[in-house]
Amino acid sequence: MDHAYDAPATPVAGASLVCVLALHDRGRLPYASLHGEPMHVHAWRALVTASERLAVAPPVLLVDPHDRVAALADLALATGRAPDEVVVGDPARWRPPVAADVLVHDPLCPLTPADFLVELGATAPRVAAVGCRPVTDTVKTVEDDRIDATVDRDGLVAVAAPALVPAARHRGGALPTADMPTLLRWLREDGDVALPKAPSMARRVEDGSALVVLESIDELAGRVRTAPR
Repeated sequence: MDHAYDAPATPVAGASLVCVLALHDRGRLPYASLHGEPMHVHAWRALVTASERLAVAPPVLLVDPHDRVAALADLALATGRAPDEVVVGDPARWRPPVAADVLVHDPLCPLTPADFLVELGATAPRVAAVGCRPVTDTVKTVEDDRIDATVDRDGLVAVAAPALVPAARHRGGALPTADMPTLLRWLREDGDVALPKAPSMARRVEDGSALVVLESIDELAGRVRTAPR
């Protein structure tokens, strides 16, 4: 069922958690092939599994109007059915039910395990949290076009997925779901945010080269898991 983006938020009896895949405003990268399927299909499949294990309603898909047909076709082909709820129009203005916490997944972290989504969604009481990865690259500061110093990586994290937004934080208002780092900054404006360490496969894909790296790491991990002992 398609829902208009500006429909008023109304409390849902017994609602506790809404799972969302934020596909909008991410360009064409989520549609790039990963193991023969678009990246967003992998993310959607994990989110569906998580919602079933958490015993909550099927996930909501936030998608740009011009990508709606392609996204639904991808999901129907891969999973055998289209999403029950699709938010079109301006997905960035989607408003969650007032009484529900929101678990936001990102198609740019396509191989985030369902186990990790369940882990964050099952926390009680739910607190604001965003899955993050340690920074392993060397980070330098630059001053006057010259490399100035090396930044201590212990104080840095790489934003991954998902994000958990308690109802008390969104209060039925719009969420900045189009970008996970922006969502993290938005949450921090209103209080503390937990930064649980996400699994290595939850790493973010920023471009085509990162996609190739993720696919290679996953293939290598698969060979290691299936290797005879």
